[in-house]
Amino acid sequence: GASFSKSTCTHKATKRGLSQLTASLAEELLEAGVDSVGVHQLSPGMVLTDLLLEGASPTARRFFNVLAEEPEVAAADLCPKIRSTVGTRGAIEFLTLPDALRRVVFGVSQIVGGGRFFDGDGRRVESANAVGYKENGTRLLYE
Repeated sequence: GASFSKSTCTHKATKRGLSQLTASLAEELLEAGVDSVGVHQLSPGMVLTDLLLEGASPTARRFFNVLAEEPEVAAADLCPKIRSTVGTRGAIEFLTLPDALRRVVFGVSQIVGGGRFFDGDGRRVESANAVGYKENGTRLLYE
C-alpha cells in the first residue's frame, strides 16, 4: 500500500517500526519467561478505507480492483487466523506477496479497463448492496 499512499515515507517507516516492535516485544517476553502472551504482526493488506482512497489516482484505483478488498472481507479472513494462532512473533497476513502477484497477473483486464470496485476512469463502481459512497469512493456503512 505504500506506493499508493500520499506519504510513502510515513507509511514505510511505520510499517518497519511495527515489525521491529513486534520482534522486540516477543524477545523481551521470552527473556522474561512469559509464554502466555503472544506477539504477532497483523497485515490486512490494502483495504478500501479513507486512508487508502483519499487522493488516490485513477491508475491506483484500477490496481485496487485486484489488490484491495472491502473491510469485512479482510476481517472475515483474518479473524479465524488470529484466533487460531499459537506461539509468538508470527505474521498474520491477508494478502501475501505470492497472492498479490497472482492477482495482478490474472487481473490485468481489471487494471487496464476497470473492474470490481473502480471503472477504467477510476470512478467507483456501485454495488447493489451498498448504502452509498463517499466522494473518495469509500463505501458508507450506514445512512
